[in-house]
Amino acid sequence: MRQISADLTTVQALRSPKAAITITVANRGLAPPIGSLAWTVYRTPGAKPVLARGGAFFASDNTLLILQGDNNSLTYHHFTDPTYAPQWNTINWTEAVAEDANSIHAINHATNKIRVYFTNSATGNVRRFDITNTAGSISIGGVSTTYSLTAAADMIYTRHPSGSHNLFPFDIRAYSDYVGGVWSAYLHGNKYADNWRAAGIISDPDDLDNIYLLVFRAADHGPSRFRIVKWNGSSFSDPHDIDQSQGGLFGLSLYGLKLFTRTARDNNYFGLALETAYMGGVYEGLTALWQQDSEFVMDEPLIPFPDQNHYNDQIYNALTYNPADQNWYYHGQGFAYRGQPQTATGDTLTPSHYIYDNHHITITLPASTPAIQIGQILTVKRTLSWGAATGNEDLAFYVTSVHAGKRHTIIDAVDAVGYLGISRQHRPFVANDGSVAGLSTLMRRLCARCGLDLAIDDSGLDTAAVIPMTIQPSESLLGAAYRARNQANAWLVPANNGTFALTLINPGTSDSGDYDDSAHTYPDGQWTLIDAAAITDLPALGFAYVLGTYSTDPEDGSYVAMAAGPSTPNARPIPYSVTNTRYNSDTRVANAADTEADRQKKLNIDALIEAPANLALEIYDIVQITDSDRGWSAQPFRVRNIIETWDHGRLTQTLHLGTES
Repeated sequence: MRQISADLTTVQALRSPKAAITITVANRGLAPPIGSLAWTVYRTPGAKPVLARGGAFFASDNTLLILQGDNNSLTYHHFTDPTYAPQWNTINWTEAVAEDANSIHAINHATNKIRVYFTNSATGNVRRFDITNTAGSISIGGVSTTYSLTAAADMIYTRHPSGSHNLFPFDIRAYSDYVGGVWSAYLHGNKYADNWRAAGIISDPDDLDNIYLLVFRAADHGPSRFRIVKWNGSSFSDPHDIDQSQGGLFGLSLYGLKLFTRTARDNNYFGLALETAYMGGVYEGLTALWQQDSEFVMDEPLIPFPDQNHYNDQIYNALTYNPADQNWYYHGQGFAYRGQPQTATGDTLTPSHYIYDNHHITITLPASTPAIQIGQILTVKRTLSWGAATGNEDLAFYVTSVHAGKRHTIIDAVDAVGYLGISRQHRPFVANDGSVAGLSTLMRRLCARCGLDLAIDDSGLDTAAVIPMTIQPSESLLGAAYRARNQANAWLVPANNGTFALTLINPGTSDSGDYDDSAHTYPDGQWTLIDAAAITDLPALGFAYVLGTYSTDPEDGSYVAMAAGPSTPNARPIPYSVTNTRYNSDTRVANAADTEADRQKKLNIDALIEAPANLALEIYDIVQITDSDRGWSAQPFRVRNIIETWDHGRLTQTLHLGTES
C-alpha cells in the first residue's frame, strides 16, 4: 500500500471530499531517456565515411565546434547556432593543426575551452591541443604528445562528473592500439588485454577509487563480447560481460563500438555501433547502454542509418551532445542529423474524464489542449481535500496515442507495467545463460532493455531460482518477465512514488513495508460502498501440470509435477499444462508447478466492489470488506485489478477481488 499523508488519510474517511485531477507533461526523451527523440536530417548522407570526425560544445555560449581530419590537416568549423539547419549546408573548414588524424575525441574542458585528442595517422601517437572561444573568437593552443604509440584508435576521453577523481585528477582516457595485426585496449597507458578494443569509460561520482573501462572483443577473435572491467589504479579486475543482443550467437557480429557520453540520466550512455555478418556489409547505427544498479544492458542500434555503411572496422563519425538543451548531433563526412527532445507543454491540464484499467489509461481533455507527443510522460495528480486538509498522490504514464479532435483531445497511455508490455525484443538474445544468480538480476536485465528502472522490494528475490532463457524476436518484455519468474513468486507493479518505474514485489514479504499485506478496511469512515457483488465464475484454472526432464541427461527420462490451484464447487478443474525442456531437473519442474499454481490462485475474481477512491490502495493489496447483504464481516480479499474512474468531479474505484492467497 502507498504510504499517504495523515491529512489525506483523514480526508479519505469523509463522506464527500472534494476531488481534483491535474496533469503535467514531461519532455519526451527523458523517461525513457533514449528512443523517443525526434530526428531530423540536416544534411543528406553522401559517400562512405573515411574522414575522422569529432565535436564538442562550448558551455559559455552553447555553440558547437566540429573537427575533421583530412589530407594531413586537422580542421574545424564553428557553428554559432547548430539548431539552425541552413548553417549545416555551408561548412568552411579552418586548419587547426597541420597533422592528419584517423581518430578524434573532443571534450568540454572548461566553460570556454574544448580539449581535442587525436591520433596522428603518420606516427600513431596520441596528441592533444586546446581550442578557446573568447566572445566568439577562436584561438588554437599548442600541440603536445600524450602517448607515444604505434597505431592508436578508438579515442575516448571524459571528464569525471565530480570534476576530479582520486585516481585521475584530470581527463580520463581510453583508447586502442594496433600493433602487429593485434588490437589491444588501454586505460591511461595501462593495457587491459590483446584482442580487445576500448569502447567507453564509466566514472561514478559515488566511487572515486575506481574507473570502469568498457571494451569489446576485436572482430575475428571469437564471438562478439561487450565487457566492463574495473581499474583500481594498479590492476584490472571483476570482468563482467554485458548483455547485448548481438552476442555473436545469432549470426550478427559487433564490429565496432564507441560510447561517447552519458545523458541527463546518469544510468544511460549513448554511442555508435558497427554491425556485420558473415559475407555481409558493415553498417552503423546509434546505440545505447542502460545501467540498472550493477546490471548493464547494451541495446542493438536504436536508429540504424543503412546508408552509413563502412568499409572497415573504424568509427569515423561523431555523436555530439549538448546538455544545455539535450540535443544530439550525429555527423560525419557529408551528412548531419539532429536528435531533439520535443518540447512539452508547460500548461497544467484538467481532464473531464479518464478510465485507468489494467495498466492502461484513456484521458479526455478539451479540444484546445496544447500538442502532446507520443513518448512523453504524463503525471496525473489526484487530489482530495476538505477545508484546510488536503493530500495528493501521483501516477505516471507513457503516451501511446493522441486523438486531437474538434470536440475533445483523447490520450491513450500506459503505466510502467503496460510499457513493458508494449516493448518488444527486436532480436533474439540470451537473457540468462545459466550464470544469473537470482531473479532480481534477470528482471533488472529485462526492464533495462527498454530503459525502465526496477526496484526490488524483497531482498530474497536476489537469490530466487531462475532458469536459462532466451528472449525471442518480437516477444513482449512483459511476457518474458512472466516466464522469468516461473521458479519463484514475484509480481511487477508500477512504482508507488509517482515516477515512471517498476517495483518487483512478493506480497506479504516486503523490505519497505509497503507490501506487507497490511489490510485496507472497506468501508472506512463516513462513506458507504457504492456497489458490492460476489462472483462465481466457471472458467477458472484449477491446477498446474508441468512436464520437464529429471536431469540434464535425457536418458534419465521425463519428470512430471502437479500443484493444486483454486477450485470451484460442482465444476471440473481446468488444467494449465506446460512442457519445457529448460525445466531440466526435478527441482525446476516442481518449482514451476508450485509457482504456476500460486499464480492461478491470484487470477480468480471472486468479488467486486465500487467505492470512493482510496489513494493508498495498490494492486495485490489486501482489503477487508464488511457488507451485511453478502454476509461479509471484515472478509479478506486480495486486489486483482483496480479500475479508477474520474468523471466530471467524481473519483471512484472499482476493485476486482480474489479470495486471499
